[in-house]
Formats: sequence, C-alpha cells, structure tokens
Amino acid sequence: MTPTPLRDEALRVSLDIADRLADPRHVRDHTDPAIWRDLSLSAGYAGIALLHAELTAHQPQWAPVLHRHLTAAGAAANDTADGAYTGRGALTTALTAARRATNAYTTATATAATAVARRAATRAAQPPPNDLEFTDYDLVTGLAGLVTVLTPHPDHHNTATDTTDALATLCLRDTPDPGWWVHHGPNPHTTPPPGGHGNLGLSHGAAGILAALTRAAEAGITNTRTEAAADLLATWLLDHHRTDEHGTWWPMYVTDSDTTAERPAPSWCYGTPGIATALDGAGRWRRRPDWVDTATKAVDAALRAPTGPLDNGICHGHAGLAHVLWRLDPERHADTIDAAITTIVDAYDPDTAFGYRCHGDTGPFDHPGFLEGAAGTALVLHRYATGPAPRTHWDQILLL
Repeated sequence: MTPTPLRDEALRVSLDIADRLADPRHVRDHTDPAIWRDLSLSAGYAGIALLHAELTAHQPQWAPVLHRHLTAAGAAANDTADGAYTGRGALTTALTAARRATNAYTTATATAATAVARRAATRAAQPPPNDLEFTDYDLVTGLAGLVTVLTPHPDHHNTATDTTDALATLCLRDTPDPGWWVHHGPNPHTTPPPGGHGNLGLSHGAAGILAALTRAAEAGITNTRTEAAADLLATWLLDHHRTDEHGTWWPMYVTDSDTTAERPAPSWCYGTPGIATALDGAGRWRRRPDWVDTATKAVDAALRAPTGPLDNGICHGHAGLAHVLWRLDPERHADTIDAAITTIVDAYDPDTAFGYRCHGDTGPFDHPGFLEGAAGTALVLHRYATGPAPRTHWDQILLL
C-alpha cells in the first residue's frame, strides 16, 4: 500500500470503529463487566468520548454521539476515584476535549476541573506515605495524573504547582531507595519482588513522573525543586539502561538484585519508546542534548530488535508505537509508522464487536476503550489519516 491509499484505509477503519462505538448502551452491553467502568478513560464512556470529540472537531455531525457518551459519563460523576483515568479526572479530560472540539461544555468542564483541583490540593498537602504505592504518584491514579489533568486549565495552575511540588518532595526525600520505590508487585498478578521494585515505565513509573513534570514546565509550572526532581529521575533512568546487540533499552522495573530482564515490547506503557519520549522531552526542557541523543538511539535500537508490540492498541500495541514515534520524529520514523498502521489496518476484523481485540493474560478479548481498546486505536488511525496534530490534544493524557 502506498501512503495515500493507506491513509484512506486508516480513515475508513477509524470511522467504522466510531460507528460501532456510537451507542453507549450497546458498547457497555458488549463489554466484559470485569473490565468496564462507566467513568473511565481506559474502559468506559469517557475514553470513548475522546474519539468522538476528535471526530466532532473535524466533522460536526458527530456531536450528538459525543454528547451521548458525555451524558453517560456524567451520570457516573459520583465515582470518586482519584487520578487521571478514572472518576472526575477522566470526566475532566473528556470534557476538555469536547470543549476544544465544540466551543461548548465550558461550564461543565470548569466544574469537573474544580473537583479535580480540590482533590489534588488535598493530596498534595499530605506527606508521602512510608509504604508507597503506584496510586500515590503515577499517571493513571496518582499525582502525576492529577498534574496532567490540571495543566490545560490556567485557573488551576496554583494547585497544579502545589501538586508538582508534592511530586518533587516524593522524589527528593531522603530514603534508602528512590522516592518512587514501591513494595507491591509490578502488576496485580505478579508476586512482589523481595525488597520491592523501582518502576521505569511511562504509565506507572519514573518516566511518567518525569514526563508529567516536563509537560507542566512547558505550561510554565516549574521551580528549582521540580527541576531537581526531573534531573534526579532522568539520571536514574539513564543509570538503569541495558545494552544488547541492538543497542540501549530499559527493563520494565528494577529490584534490589537488579537482575536484567528480557527486553520488553516496544510500547507506550513500559517499553523503550515510552521511556525515551520522557527523556527526550526532559532533555529539551533541561537543555541536555545528551539525554535527547540517548533517547533517539534507544528508539532506533528498539526498532531493530525482533520484539514487537503485543496487539493493536495504544498501551502496549502498534497504535501506541506509531503515535509515540510520530510525536518523537515523524520524518525519521515515517517508514516504521507506515508499517505499524498497515499492520493495524490489516488486522481489522469486522466480525468482532469493535473491530479489534485486546491482548490479555488469558487470551484476546473485546475492548472498546481508549488505552487498550478500539477507541484508542481509532484515534491513532484518524490522526494518521488526517495528518496534523489532534485538534483536541487527546494525547496529552498520554504525556505526549
């Protein structure tokens, strides 16, 4: 396929997925209740609304579909879960995209953002717990996510500043292990390593904190403490790189024994491309071309290695890889991006509920959501097909 027909196919598939996701009740009824959550970006109405917000920004006839998903998400607004990907954080992210797409939803967006700011202020005022968990600091449920949700809202930059300060305090505290070290397992299905672990990934680890501080700095939210925390995080990531015959890479996490694991898939969430994008952005902010150079070479090495994405979603799939590479350097990685999009388009299966199935520990399953499911894949295909940056900036919630 040449790029022009590939773009046509990518657009066709993205719009077909959007049609499949148009009816909120139908989507919920055809999703495993074990993964569905009404007010969620990962697998809920808020994440699907991101897709229809971006489509509305290009084609206003999608506005009623967007409104239906926002209404369904708003009906679950009593979900008090913290962070960016559930609860009021997810609703604020969806409404912010809708406001950008339509110039409407101003009051609803402001109300939701204020609720997030109140919760962020409360959490930022609390000292870091001794027994730290991902939920205390990460993008999905922690302080990094709250900063990311509030950064696009100037009225709440004071709270965002306090929250970045809290992240800096967590990172810079005087403890035997790094400030983001946890003692639970890397995921709910993994036995905790003896002595705990330090996570490197963008979704739950040091790279995510670094990227959140960088994105906040780009909005003018920074000070000497957040700069010191960023320098510490970047140095730690660089100290824990690995090298194989293909070049530099990073493990998902390190432990007290610091054993070298296998090179993970090249992904947004845990793989080298996601970590590299955090180092690249921080290097530009902190004027460290050596960080940028390391990130560039590591991505090149990841693309030479035989390990490939696990499915077609954003989190650990071809869509996430394509979008990260586009954000990093679209010209340098044009051929790889085209190849990833071709893989996604070729894998489209109209006999499944939403066009694609997600990789799971027990096998593939239907997933409509943003992070791992069809909505996120459709957004990446749509961006590829239409060319410019997303009009709703939906990838800000990915720290890109």
